[in-house]
Amino acid sequence: MKKHNGMRAHDIVILLKIIAKANEEWLMKDLAYELFISSSEVSESLNRSSYAGLIASDKKTVLRQALMDFLSNGIQYVFPQKPNGIVRGIVTAH
Repeated sequence: MKKHNGMRAHDIVILLKIIAKANEEWLMKDLAYELFISSSEVSESLNRSSYAGLIASDKKTVLRQALMDFLSNGIQYVFPQKPNGIVRGIVTAH
């Protein structure tokens, strides 16, 4: 397993996709295909989520309470957003 360098944004998407599948059987390649990312990224994401305590060691069961705590209290610190000056483009965050 690679060294844990923190969570990435797609880690949250993968965990939410697993929850959305409910009791449906799935493989890593299914998640990769449906989310348009590589199977290796899904595997590394599940390893990071397991290390962070957001998914069980079987890498199939999302620890929902831990994920909810992270989403409601921690995500703003992991992925901080700072308003910036006026620039050209489409408004996306505010």
